[in-house]
Amino acid sequence: DRRKKDAERRARKTANGGYRLTEETKQKISKVLKEKHAKGEVKKREYKGPFRKGFSHSEETKQKIRESLKKKWAEDTKYQQKMRKSNAGNNSESSRSKISKALKQKWQDPAFRE
Repeated sequence: DRRKKDAERRARKTANGGYRLTEETKQKISKVLKEKHAKGEVKKREYKGPFRKGFSHSEETKQKIRESLKKKWAEDTKYQQKMRKSNAGNNSESSRSKISKALKQKWQDPAFRE
């Protein structure tokens, strides 16, 4: 019996060293959580909006980011190819005009200027 349990556990082991839950365990957890939700012991989390809105990096951090990206750009050819490929579509005349139009409209708003 012990060998059987050990074999099952080895079969459920994940690559990161954890274990997959058995169906029986999943059912037990589900039952307990449903009971707790019904009693009001567990509440759903409220969405409080984008968490980093209004956040900005310090000048020191911005400089570190600049330097690391310049270094990466200079040394990593795969990164260069990836970035060139991802930005390739933004140079078409239609997308440039759309961006221009959107920015002009934003700058008309006094709140955006501040």
